[in-house]
Amino acid sequence: MDDLTRYLIIFGVFIVSGSVHEAAHAWSAWRLGDSTARDRGRISLNPLVHIDVFGTIIFPAILIYSGSPICFGWMKPVPVYTPALRKPERDGLLVSLAGPFSNLFLAAIGAVAFLILGEFDLLFPNVALFVSMMILINLLLAFFNLLPIPPLDGSSIVDFIRRDPNESYHRQAGIGMVIIIASFYLGLFRYLREAVYAAADLLLHNAFVPIAQLVVFAALLVFFTIQNRPEGAPARAKKTDRSEVELSRTMKRAWQIAEALSRGEDLTAADRKWFEKIKNDRGDGKPLCSSMSFDVRNEFCHECRNLNRCIIRKAGQ
Repeated sequence: MDDLTRYLIIFGVFIVSGSVHEAAHAWSAWRLGDSTARDRGRISLNPLVHIDVFGTIIFPAILIYSGSPICFGWMKPVPVYTPALRKPERDGLLVSLAGPFSNLFLAAIGAVAFLILGEFDLLFPNVALFVSMMILINLLLAFFNLLPIPPLDGSSIVDFIRRDPNESYHRQAGIGMVIIIASFYLGLFRYLREAVYAAADLLLHNAFVPIAQLVVFAALLVFFTIQNRPEGAPARAKKTDRSEVELSRTMKRAWQIAEALSRGEDLTAADRKWFEKIKNDRGDGKPLCSSMSFDVRNEFCHECRNLNRCIIRKAGQ
């Protein structure tokens, strides 16, 4: 098999696996109360919806052409508005885990297909390569995305455990890619590679494992689908904190005024004065959270000195 065919097969598996990964994020967010990704058409297995021209095509091609010892890429991230989720802390974690979960599911399907192929792999080498790459790439995507490095999905696990999102921790999302690339070149991810091969070996040499994995994952998927209906209203707490109500009203009012301004509508003097007041509030002057969503249920947001600046930023979006 020539190198071009091999690269095309590997690239095809990456595109399919990445599309399923992102669609899983979008679908789970929709089921849990946030329709942002669904409204943008991200609940789709169509790769064109998820491909990032630079991250999915150009960047990997540059690495391959330059003879780089590593090669990786990424898809367009799925937008999730955390406050719209029914239980932001728990549901934010579930949305993040949906991506790696989907990759593990695909890896199990690939393992079962590989076992079914059996001795026919010599007759259909391209099919055998596609299935084997489906196992390895999906295991790699699952394990890699579970690393607790912002903005990877694993950082949400840290948030859930802490129960108190740390602004300085999330601010590392800006240099997260640099950390990942440096770790690759320093050989720090050899343990990840060994874990992927060990998991693949387990799936391929124990037929019961991938079959049991598919059954468990399918049961969890059915349970999740039944328990979370997108049309259902968010669960209300027994006692609503007054500060949550006040912030919700403030956010809604800021959105309404921002939309009116974007349409060129006239505002009352009181609305314009109020909007300019919070718009000109510079807080402590420090940079805003780079990857955190404003959440009226979050005490970290309540106490932040940059609260008004964050409200204005979200209203502008």
